[in-house]
Amino acid sequence: MTSPEIKKSVPTNHEIEYHELTTEYIIIIHDEAIESFGGEKGFLSISNVDHLIYLFNNRKYDVVKKAALALDLITAKHAFVDGNKRTGHLVASILLEKEGFYINADNEKMLNVLLKIAKYECTVEDIIGWLKKNVSPLHMS
Repeated sequence: MTSPEIKKSVPTNHEIEYHELTTEYIIIIHDEAIESFGGEKGFLSISNVDHLIYLFNNRKYDVVKKAALALDLITAKHAFVDGNKRTGHLVASILLEKEGFYINADNEKMLNVLLKIAKYECTVEDIIGWLKKNVSPLHMS
């Protein structure tokens, strides 16, 4: 499972559970993260979130690519005024957990990749490669 430190970044007033991802649900995830950990609510480019939902609904992508797109379109493209790294991480984690996976990275490793993504130092393909190396099944049989 996700390390305890990363799990602390998950808003406490709802469990991570999969709902059909919509722009509205991603806004709720963002707003709960801001309420839990501080920052300013609001959008810089909500069209990035709308585009993400469009891609999810109209393309046949595997879960790793969907998680990578969420990290890119929310974190790097700064959909929100604040909390983009937290929100991108949460959305990617929800997508992966719904399919039985989690990001197997300690806080430092996760923060480093989020900072690289936020500073435009990674392409979507780079993020996919990183995720493939750092995603593990939730349950080992």
